[in-house]
Amino acid sequence: MNPQKRISEILNRLDELEILIANTFAFDREQAKAFLLEANNLGLELDDLYEQEAQA
Repeated sequence: MNPQKRISEILNRLDELEILIANTFAFDREQAKAFLLEANNLGLELDDLYEQEAQA
């Protein structure tokens, strides 16, 4: 997959997760934790993609 396309997908999903976390944290902490874990994993993937681009 094109790194730029994946970066765009990750950034969009992180925006969605920010809203989901804000909306669910007070009501369902376990779900909010799951969203935070997903956001963290996406952030790590994003870091890797940016590093790959920098080395290309």
